[in-house]
Amino acid sequence: MDIHIEDWIAFFALAGLVGFFADRTSICTVKAVEEIFTTRRAFMLLSFAKTVLWVTGVTILLAWGVGTARTAPLTFGIAWPGVIG
Repeated sequence: MDIHIEDWIAFFALAGLVGFFADRTSICTVKAVEEIFTTRRAFMLLSFAKTVLWVTGVTILLAWGVGTARTAPLTFGIAWPGVIG
């Protein structure tokens, strides 16, 4: 697999965005669980959902911009290891 410089730029941009959004939305599992038990609210837990939405949206935009977006297959093959598992 040959990785081009554009892919590396996208990877580092995504890593930076994940760090940025993690800092801005103050995601911390321990704090989120503590908030649920102490205040009966889940604002911190909702930060996880916001982060997932941001990262997903940015990833889709970057994939389209870099040209690495691929369509999903319409059907999936069934293999015996998957059925047994």
